Amino acid sequence: MEGEPGDDLDLFEIVTAESNDAEFFEQIETALHALESGRFAEAARRAGELLGQHPGNGPLRLVLCRAAAAVLEDGKGFEIVWTPPGK
Repeated sequence: MEGEPGDDLDLFEIVTAESNDAEFFEQIETALHALESGRFAEAARRAGELLGQHPGNGPLRLVLCRAAAAVLEDGKGFEIVWTPPGK
């Protein structure tokens, strides 16, 4: 059955040709991996540094917000799977 807990999920973002930088995406991946591994301060630092260079990047903003919240809450209640608010 699809969507079982622990299944990997690939996320994709539509980007313009000028932002298609393999190194940049690897750095985002590193920040996301830190978040998923519970290294919240590292994830926040990495995402914050990248946002300084790419302030409009939505996925980076999300990583930074989730990491910062986890740092403030000492990781309590953090879930790897994020459910957007709303419907």
